[in-house]
Amino acid sequence: MTQLPVEGDAFSKLNSLFSEGTNAADRAAKIELATVTSAAPDIEIKLDADGLTLDKESIIVAEHLTRYDRIVTIQHVEGEQRDLGDKTVTNISAPKTDSYKHSYVKLTFEDVLKVGDRILVACLDADMTYIILDRARWY
Repeated sequence: MTQLPVEGDAFSKLNSLFSEGTNAADRAAKIELATVTSAAPDIEIKLDADGLTLDKESIIVAEHLTRYDRIVTIQHVEGEQRDLGDKTVTNISAPKTDSYKHSYVKLTFEDVLKVGDRILVACLDADMTYIILDRARWY
């Protein structure tokens, strides 16, 4: 198991896991921060580290950051509690219905990358392809 260095912030420590090795062939990927400068379909990003601007020819975007459809089942159970991390909610419906279920419902996710979004990207050194992994948030 790889030992994390004691110095640096959490981002630096995570990046060190991906950048081990002495040459590009030994490293899996390099994680960097970037900003979206142009939205899809002609997406462009600007890397924080060196200011390099990349266009859609060099970028792969994770599906959950694009507009896409999923088929889901929606189920409601009367009185069921859910821990949402920052709060706990209890499903209470009026009038009492006990439960219901909708199967094979198509959901379209619309929350695409927008200009100004801060993102985490992984660079595959071998062919200089960048993969947008997710949005970055600070609290």
